[in-house]
Amino acid sequence: MLHILVNRDGRHLGPYTYDQACQLLADGKLHTWDIAWPDGSREWVTLDQIDGLSDRAFALREQRRAEATAAATAALEGRPASPTAQFMVSRQHTELPKRNWIRIGIWAGMLGVLCLSLVVWLKFLNEKTLMETLERRGDNLTYEQGQPDPFDGIAHAFFNDDAQWEQTTFSDGVRHGQRIVWHINGKTALKETYHNGRLTQATSYDFQGHLSGQLQEGTGTILLYWNDTGIRSQELVYENNHIIRRTIWNREGQLLSIIPPPVQVAPPPLEPITSITNTPPPANQSTNTNATTVIPGQLPNRTRAWLIGKPDTPTPPGQVDKRIDLVYLSQYYTKIVEEFGNPDEIIDGKVYAYRAMRIRNLVDDTMRSQVRFHFVNGTVTRVETLP
Repeated sequence: MLHILVNRDGRHLGPYTYDQACQLLADGKLHTWDIAWPDGSREWVTLDQIDGLSDRAFALREQRRAEATAAATAALEGRPASPTAQFMVSRQHTELPKRNWIRIGIWAGMLGVLCLSLVVWLKFLNEKTLMETLERRGDNLTYEQGQPDPFDGIAHAFFNDDAQWEQTTFSDGVRHGQRIVWHINGKTALKETYHNGRLTQATSYDFQGHLSGQLQEGTGTILLYWNDTGIRSQELVYENNHIIRRTIWNREGQLLSIIPPPVQVAPPPLEPITSITNTPPPANQSTNTNATTVIPGQLPNRTRAWLIGKPDTPTPPGQVDKRIDLVYLSQYYTKIVEEFGNPDEIIDGKVYAYRAMRIRNLVDDTMRSQVRFHFVNGTVTRVETLP
């Protein structure tokens, strides 16, 4: 027996047998344009598309009209109405179900929750974690600020015009996967591949997008650039997965440091400093005749915010010139005195100590207030910081 399910305005009616649907159509309780699903159908159809249904309902409606007319005429003439042929329909009368407002409310609520969840999920997918919200903690892992678990995901950095600057993939708090850095003109500056925090492959590009360096199988040379100018900032020479030489330039392109320094004639020993103060030295105490005269009481390098770390500690982008350990390693003692003034203390005649400094240790993300420059034959061989 054929059964027909009717859908009107999103609510289901029935299912009805063929005879019941015919009866309801004839009564006007169903309409030929109502959507229906007959047994065995592959899609929704209108009632008038079901074979013979609307024709039979029309015939039944006309029969009833004829019967009513005949009955009225017979009553006027005082005789019984003539019998007419009748369609046999189910005697069971099926009432259309009443609207269930509670059910409608429940479904509407569920639909609203589903839509809200979809919006929240899409917003979550579109949110990007910023590099500036990440921090390196004492366990040498990277965390998102305020989060207890190491960071998993992709972090981004942007220029002031919202153009992409950096994109780095992390897994369990270490770099794992691809890291890409862009120049401010939109061209790629650096592509790196990491495995569990270890750099395995890298390619660098200059400001015009031309290849400038490659690292493969732990050996090669990579050039890094100041992101806002395209001027080179570092040249890193690798051998067996270790940096064996590092050259650093400032934002104006001036050489800051070469680690290790090229072979040179040993400088004279440290000159005695008669005044252990926090003031700049006299001009005749410096051998650098081209250096800018230091004004007493104004020592920018004593108030500058510095960074320090291990040789392989990642430096925040664009801040290599703040790495006090990299910039001043291999410098002569005259350079230290020229830029930091006379030391607060000289230890064993070969260590200059400066206090009241601001230095952030990148290894454990702690602040240090004292820096010590260790000298051998007048050259800085080690930079350390103390709380």
